[in-house]
Amino acid sequence: MRLATFNVENMFERAKAMNLDTWTEGKEVLEDFKRLNELIQEPKYTDEIKSELLNTMKRHRNLLTNEESEFI
Repeated sequence: MRLATFNVENMFERAKAMNLDTWTEGKEVLEDFKRLNELIQEPKYTDEIKSELLNTMKRHRNLLTNEESEFI
């Protein structure tokens, strides 16, 4: 008999962006996160993709410098 366990809490962790004061603020963060994920999956980074990546990352403090921001 095999017995396996795992921590299910991590599977249901709520995005921090959902804890902002308004839905509009959280929605913007979630959209940026989604778009960044789409862009980094591109097989080749064109100048337009690079520009969009940088502009999106600049909207989130510390994302460019520390590779991590409060929400992304």
